[in-house]
Amino acid sequence: MITLRSAEQAFLEINFATSLATGIVLVGYKNQVSLHNAFAFFISIYLLEIFYALVLSVPASIFSMYLKTKENLDVYDNGVSYNPFRFN
Repeated sequence: MITLRSAEQAFLEINFATSLATGIVLVGYKNQVSLHNAFAFFISIYLLEIFYALVLSVPASIFSMYLKTKENLDVYDNGVSYNPFRFN
């Protein structure tokens, strides 16, 4: 199970690795590609990733709901009630 601390640490590690890779590409290709074209490339890749996330999130959530109902199991909320009007 991923704890909040390890999730934050993984998030920071992924962001650092992405920033480092971007910096390496910018330095490595600085004489071959203009800075404007490099930033346009990175922005287009970022927008493509956002598009994929939006398009593929719906099938992924449908598939996960199907698996939860098929297996009758919810790992994170098993036996937990979030009802604020219940005093038990």
